[in-house]
Amino acid sequence: MCKRLSRGFTLCFFFSFLALKLTSAVQITKVSDEQFDTATRDGEKKITTEAGNAYMRKFLDVMDKPIIIAIRGCMVNRGSTTLKSELVFVVAADGRIDQVLCSSRNAFADCIASKLQVPAILPKPPRGNWPVPMELQDVPKKEKVSDSATVTAHTAEEVRKYNHAIAPYIAKGRKTYPSAKKRFLAGLPSAYKFAVKTRLKDRDGNFEDSFIEVKSIKNGIIAGTINSHLTVVKEFKTGQSYKLPESEVDDWVILRPDATEEGNFVGKFLDTYQSH
Repeated sequence: MCKRLSRGFTLCFFFSFLALKLTSAVQITKVSDEQFDTATRDGEKKITTEAGNAYMRKFLDVMDKPIIIAIRGCMVNRGSTTLKSELVFVVAADGRIDQVLCSSRNAFADCIASKLQVPAILPKPPRGNWPVPMELQDVPKKEKVSDSATVTAHTAEEVRKYNHAIAPYIAKGRKTYPSAKKRFLAGLPSAYKFAVKTRLKDRDGNFEDSFIEVKSIKNGIIAGTINSHLTVVKEFKTGQSYKLPESEVDDWVILRPDATEEGNFVGKFLDTYQSH
């Protein structure tokens, strides 16, 4: 339900929601793509700083449940379609939400706006006009993050086309990985999971992109367990312990207890790629 870890951030789960004084539904302001991207980049840059990371955690401690309630209220019977809306919350120096920005309105965004009730006062940001980019999603439960989208490539040309197609999304995953890693090391809420995607290869030259659920990151090495259903490589199995250097990370994902997720740029693209 939260930001993207394209642009995204984790929701902290435990907060005394009943103690909050809520305001009426928020108003979303549509801005140009350029304005939205500028606000998003500013927010993403801030989250990499110590002060920005600390504020994001405070912000999400408060906003977790209101967002969950709003998204649940907007769930519809839409089959396998993932509904999402990218927003940027702009917080004033005194903790009030000045604006909620979006670059594209849709029915899901409008529904979220009508149902999302926020505290009258949020934690005060390090300074005024503080942008908090988030991606709100309603992901069908059958879309498990541990299951990579399957694309079968039999020929060298098919492999080349596949690698070329996912390259921009791998670049996006690698670019945003440091921020996601920082949040993992700082401590994610209970029942949240952090996984990275890498390419597993067997001795026969076969490969399969797989998620590794992260247990620890130390000295450039990620330790975890394979958390994908494997069908091609035979030397690995689901649940197997696995270590990889951070240089081999192609993407990442933060999975929340309600099955919504942040990140997974390659996987989201493959949902579209497979339909062609």
